[in-house]
Amino acid sequence: MQKAVLFFCILAAVFNTTVFSQSVKSPKNPGLLVGTAVTGQPLHPLVGAQVKLFADSQLVKQVLTDKNGYFELAALPMGRFRLHIESIGLVTLVMDSIHIRPERFDFNLGDVVLTAASNQLQEVVVYSEKPLMEIKEGRMVYNVGESALSAGSSTAELLRNIPLVSNDPNGRILLKGREPRILIDEKPTDLSPQQLQDLLESLPGSSIEKIELMTNPPPQYAGEAGGVINIVTKKGKIGWIGRVGVSYGTRGEMALNANLSYRNKKWNWQQTLGINYSKLGGLNQSYRTNLYADSVNYFRNQSHFINSNVRPTWRSQLDWDQTPLRQWGLVVQLNGTDFSNNGDALLSNLNQFQALYRQSQRNNQTAGTNGSLQATISLLQKGKKRKGEQHRVFLSGTTSKNEQERNFQQIYFLPKGQDSLQQQVTKGSNQQASLRWEYVLPLNNKLQLAAGSFAQVQVLDNQLNTFFYKASDASWALNPLLSNQFRFRQTIWNARVSLNIQMKHGLRLSAGINAEHTAMGFRFQQPLVPEVSNSYLNALPNISLRKEWNKALSTTLLYRKTLRRPGVSELNPNIDYSDPYNLRFGNPFLLPTLADQVDWNWNWIKGKFNINASLGYNRNQQVFNTIRSLIEGGKTTVTWLNIDQREEWEISFFGGWAFNKQWRINGSTAAVYNVYGAAEIARYGYRNGMSWNNTVNMAFNPSPMWTIEAISRFNAFADPQGNSRSNLGFNLGIQRKLMNRRLVLGLNWIDWFTPQQFTVNSAGPRFVQQAINTSNTRNIRFSVNFQLNRQTAKSVLTNQEKKSAINKAKKA
Repeated sequence: MQKAVLFFCILAAVFNTTVFSQSVKSPKNPGLLVGTAVTGQPLHPLVGAQVKLFADSQLVKQVLTDKNGYFELAALPMGRFRLHIESIGLVTLVMDSIHIRPERFDFNLGDVVLTAASNQLQEVVVYSEKPLMEIKEGRMVYNVGESALSAGSSTAELLRNIPLVSNDPNGRILLKGREPRILIDEKPTDLSPQQLQDLLESLPGSSIEKIELMTNPPPQYAGEAGGVINIVTKKGKIGWIGRVGVSYGTRGEMALNANLSYRNKKWNWQQTLGINYSKLGGLNQSYRTNLYADSVNYFRNQSHFINSNVRPTWRSQLDWDQTPLRQWGLVVQLNGTDFSNNGDALLSNLNQFQALYRQSQRNNQTAGTNGSLQATISLLQKGKKRKGEQHRVFLSGTTSKNEQERNFQQIYFLPKGQDSLQQQVTKGSNQQASLRWEYVLPLNNKLQLAAGSFAQVQVLDNQLNTFFYKASDASWALNPLLSNQFRFRQTIWNARVSLNIQMKHGLRLSAGINAEHTAMGFRFQQPLVPEVSNSYLNALPNISLRKEWNKALSTTLLYRKTLRRPGVSELNPNIDYSDPYNLRFGNPFLLPTLADQVDWNWNWIKGKFNINASLGYNRNQQVFNTIRSLIEGGKTTVTWLNIDQREEWEISFFGGWAFNKQWRINGSTAAVYNVYGAAEIARYGYRNGMSWNNTVNMAFNPSPMWTIEAISRFNAFADPQGNSRSNLGFNLGIQRKLMNRRLVLGLNWIDWFTPQQFTVNSAGPRFVQQAINTSNTRNIRFSVNFQLNRQTAKSVLTNQEKKSAINKAKKA
């Protein structure tokens, strides 16, 4: 209660500061309007263009753009304005409905594009301020740049705060309950789950412009069962721009990042460097009842842990517009992790009368490093004769290495016995290469053909050596029975074709098919066992019908067949001995999950209100899930197994309401009800259940220099053997902009009232278990971000630039 009172006192003080800062006498005309005028293909700065601002028909102010195309209109009065940008040989751009008012008196229009003159003399654009969440062409867009939660956050944290996105108890990112494909700037990441987690945890949130959620993905990703999340990074303005940021959290975390970008007529170069340190502790408790034919006993596990990570990252992106029809891109991404995890567990066995008969303590220490390097070359070639025709090619390669040492010490209390010490050393390397081709051809104004193909090769080498400590001679002895060495190889190729037909009455029909072949195999060098291999070829059709009554109301009916193949983490047969009473390992014999998915979506935008609703039905075959089984000695094994089938009924809502220019609220809820076959329920005791996630986001902008945002979330997940649910999570962010927006200060309260907690209930034919996992996510984070340089506009041109403009006018 005292913490809650303290929290609200701090919050009240912040609000009082906000009100006081606004009550100070402000300049008579504080209005500010800035932007960059660009033109051409590729885009380049427009020098010497006339920028005029009108109130009704009266000219308020005018300037000329500088050598970078930049313009600035300062000391503007309150009111509604219309912006004109004129240049010889280009269509005059008119931007209407710019409203300068006390609560929003400065605007950054970004790049304003002027097109070449034709029969059109004027282009009118109605200016609309960017909301935090919006729906565009079937995509739900989270504008990270407008969020107070982005300062000091990692990209992984931003994803956890987005409506319809959740994290399960194992940390996996889920979109409407399913694992999505992650893209960065519409380029596939092609990383393993661990590498992707390291990348998202190390990539600073301040480098992200927006995040797009595609529950109905485009044709090239129509076979992805979990949809697509596209992370769009910030693009540099014309000229040099530099930013630095630093953050510190009371939980024991620190981050430092820098961004440098340069852009001109043909080149766009960006560098992102960062390093962060995080520390997370927690407490886990589990209680299991073991059921035997003639008896029952109990097992109790109480443990605590402290995990620390250092994650450096470097991302370099270079785009080159060779010609107006040909564009090249290069992205190089280097990231790594140096981690150290420590934990202690008290393991207790109780008989049927709940009397203690065995007890020991397990000390686990893990340390290691992961590192990966990825490079992607892309080419965009546009057609010369047909407008809209284009080829896109992506060539990507990834290499990574990991080393890990785990030490397990078992101390016996009851009965008293010889303590044991065990060590596992793992070394691995992973190489992956992929080639992707995409083609779009408009056949006419109403018919468009899309085709593509990709091929991917992955080779993973893994060596695990297990040692036991011999106290007699103080040496380590290799245990060959608990050691292994294998090579995993997987190849995937895909070919697709689709048609998009624009029909009358706002109808649009899309249909396509993907053919996909996968071949994988394990070759074991230690122990010498037969090779495990598998291959499968699948046809994945998709068809959608979209109806648009107007820009505000649309609906889409979609069917697609999807494939979810198991990854290395699900296939890896290495046994995890961190808990000797709960052994975990993968299953190299897993089969992929095939699903028939039907979705019906509605989008409605009405003034300040918008809503997206979806109904769906999925029929899954060969579903793979983690299954726990009781074995002798009161132990359980946890591994991945295929289930014959599962039906899913789902419903989701996402919506937002802007009460006024200062207050906005967004919310989402998504529920999926799982239904298993009668045979699985009778034989294995599987349970039908519902997964549900709920998010509410509120944003308040008392002035252009202040942003206050709060989000709360709740998640519940169902699996064949039970369910898990979190408590209510909370994040409050306050952002203050100073020095004409160059300096941004941020303050975040994360899970201040209660730390994150998952309650997991599971049951099988011979056991019942409940686990409560608590992580100390409570944190107060301070962040500072600073833009190193500031572009300035000139109200007049130099004499040389004036002569150049006069000569151009005479020639025209």
